[in-house]
Amino acid sequence: ATSYNTDIQKMYIAYFGRPADVSGLTYWSEQIEKTGSAQAVINAFSASAEYSDAYAGKSNEFIVNSLYKNLFGRDAEVDGLTYWSQKLLKGELNVGNVAWAIMVGAQNEDITALTNKATAAQSFTDNMDTTAEILGYTGAAAVAVAKEWLAAIDSTEASLDSAIATVDTAVSDASSATDPDA
Repeated sequence: ATSYNTDIQKMYIAYFGRPADVSGLTYWSEQIEKTGSAQAVINAFSASAEYSDAYAGKSNEFIVNSLYKNLFGRDAEVDGLTYWSQKLLKGELNVGNVAWAIMVGAQNEDITALTNKATAAQSFTDNMDTTAEILGYTGAAAVAVAKEWLAAIDSTEASLDSAIATVDTAVSDASSATDPDA
């Protein structure tokens, strides 16, 4: 299943802007291995509560731009924003398919940014190696810490090096962050 970890991390980045949790990474890697397709992951992520909480009631343009920000750390170019928003508006594609298409269609610096984010995200997940860390990486406060850490990564080697250097602290901070309503 490990061969699918990078794809799964990229999907977590696209949809949620965060590194995968340990059990989620394992589960979804196994699903792709069983089915030979990422479609189940795409459908599940775009139907999840975490996704709905982030995007419910938002415009197609907001959703498309959020995908670009999550994946590449930048706003969508106008042509891309318009193109993908229209695909959603016309019902030609659902959000899951748009996210996948943007992800696999990355070019140039966007590929580097996404690769850096996926590498860092895998390091984050790998560093959740205690029960307390695994149990603690849940809820809005924990996710917010991880999202902020991941968002700092772009196409530069320096941003990736910095993220890797601070991954232990990020995991610790995320897993010990508490939600006021938990």
